Amino acid sequence: MKESRFNLAYCNEEYYVVLNTKTSHLIRFPVNQKEIISEILQQKSTLCDLEIHRVLAEKGFIVEDSTNELDEIYRECYELVNSKVLYLTVMPTYTCNLACIYCFQHHIPGAIINDNTMKNIIYAVEKNIGKYSALYVEWFGGEPLIARRQVIYMNQKFKEICNRVRIPYAARITTNGYYLDRKTFEQLFKNNCFIYYISVDGGKDLHNRQRPCRNGEGSYDVIMANLKQIKQEVSSRNFRIEIRVNCSKRSYDYLEQFLKEFEVNFGNDSRFSVIIETVNDWSERTVQMNNEGQLMDHSDLSELGKIAKRYNINLASIDKHLLKTQICQAAKRNGYSIFYDGTIHKCQMALESEKYCQMDKIGKVTDDGEFQIEKENEKIWVSDIFPKSCENCKVLPMCLGKKCVFQKEIQGQPCIDIENKFLNAFMLYDSSKIDMIPLYTIGEKYE
Repeated sequence: MKESRFNLAYCNEEYYVVLNTKTSHLIRFPVNQKEIISEILQQKSTLCDLEIHRVLAEKGFIVEDSTNELDEIYRECYELVNSKVLYLTVMPTYTCNLACIYCFQHHIPGAIINDNTMKNIIYAVEKNIGKYSALYVEWFGGEPLIARRQVIYMNQKFKEICNRVRIPYAARITTNGYYLDRKTFEQLFKNNCFIYYISVDGGKDLHNRQRPCRNGEGSYDVIMANLKQIKQEVSSRNFRIEIRVNCSKRSYDYLEQFLKEFEVNFGNDSRFSVIIETVNDWSERTVQMNNEGQLMDHSDLSELGKIAKRYNINLASIDKHLLKTQICQAAKRNGYSIFYDGTIHKCQMALESEKYCQMDKIGKVTDDGEFQIEKENEKIWVSDIFPKSCENCKVLPMCLGKKCVFQKEIQGQPCIDIENKFLNAFMLYDSSKIDMIPLYTIGEKYE
């Protein structure tokens, strides 16, 4: 036997946690057993604990000497890139009702999908759906619900098309929540829009400073009223509302108050969860924040997770967000972003770049219902294999070298300290859920 090449481990005050990014298993031991467990994993220990060895082998922390884990990862990469699922990000608007201080997009006033483009997209899905095993749509923008009539109509049509050919259809929406009243929510939800991704930046005062309406008014009260109404008046359990809190150092002190309020308003409802993220240096709008030292590093995240734990906050699932292979939609052969004007793109970040925006555009939806793709441009984004430079990375099974194709392969930027960044992000979620990780000790097991 040998140690898996995809093991990662860390300590907190009480436990030594080991996780395997290939099998997605994780286990914990008392922190004082770190050295002996490390020796067992490395096959350097003379200690014979059959139960521990069985668990480590069963969960993929140790593997047979003949096992080539990379071959398995290459196969998975090929299968995901060439998935038969049709992945569409539909951007019915490229304008927004908010003026967020860190937004990386350059919105266009009045940029809203017209009825002809909407008809073409629906026709293209209907005409080509027989080639695919499922349809997954993400509604994005700008703010997509500025065009809520069109989003609701298209979402309904997509479900009807998939029902006729008996394949699955599911959707999610990234929205600021301002127009997500109960009626709009119910019209989306009944047609398989199951996941709602909404940013609320930590309490009324801070949120209204960071995410004001374009007219200068606050947006917090309207968004929170919508969420409370959905919680109180929608009985179904089959949806998720994930509230993203974008943190910078200036917002750190406000987070605890927000989580306290979240516990009061939503803490007893598992349909609502929190995702804590850092404000990223994605545009010229964050240059000043970066220069002032306001942007947080991923190493700050575990401390935020401890705050969440104090208030029993349901942080979004560690399995869903961190221990499941996620490759960028741009890397998938059947993954397209459809702009409000019917043009087909690959990457939001490239779309915003003066240097790369033309490379990002790979085609258009035609009047006769075709996804007309320029194959040479598509080849820039889609490859069946991951970069050779990724082979020795312990996080490889999580992203297959394709978490951000724009950064890695288009811009040629190397991943910097990616394993530690992954562990810091993981520890954020782990710190609120560590009791769910199976606990073992030499000679005895506890659940």
